[in-house]
Amino acid sequence: MSRIKKIHISNRHLWRLVKKNVEAVENDE
Repeated sequence: MSRIKKIHISNRHLWRLVKKNVEAVENDE
């Protein structure tokens, strides 16, 4: 179970970075 939790947390962190990148691109236009 802990392994799945770790993957879930890492995915959440990656998603947060992706969201930041998307916002930055939208602001550039």
